[in-house]
Amino acid sequence: MPESTSRAASQRGRAQAGFSLIETLIAAAILLLILIGILPLFERSRMNLIQGYDASRVSNATIENSERLLSLPFNSFLTNVVDDAGGAALMTQRTDFWLLEGDTWADTVPASDRAQFTRTTTIQQYSVGDATDDDLFIFETPRDSTTQANQIHMKRILTDVVNPRLDGPAATFRIVAVHTY
Repeated sequence: MPESTSRAASQRGRAQAGFSLIETLIAAAILLLILIGILPLFERSRMNLIQGYDASRVSNATIENSERLLSLPFNSFLTNVVDDAGGAALMTQRTDFWLLEGDTWADTVPASDRAQFTRTTTIQQYSVGDATDDDLFIFETPRDSTTQANQIHMKRILTDVVNPRLDGPAATFRIVAVHTY
């Protein structure tokens, strides 16, 4: 075989070795499309993690409040229905806020802070007759604040924690607990 033929074949082989600029650009475009398709998955995963973290904090705050009130004596000041106006109140309702900066529950939100969650605790008191009547509904006739202590046998503690950043039913976490005498 002549030397010129082998030289021409080797030059053709060298010209076809490696990737051309167009092949590299096509490969980069394909990788870019794949990355653009995957990035929303990571963002959605991050959002789900944040929502799960918030849901855990809300449920823990609700459970902690209910357990704290249930651990108190039955006729504790915090679980009694009181009327500050001097009338006959049917319930006591307290609202407190989880502060972003203070990282604690407070009765009011300072001007320098914001509330991440709002917790509302409602306490109503009932007699045993409300549970033993022949009615389909239980807890339909709450006793007012003027009812004698020996006529109160059950207290319903309703705790709602609302996440204002969420919409719909997922924004509120509710626990209903009954404290009996």
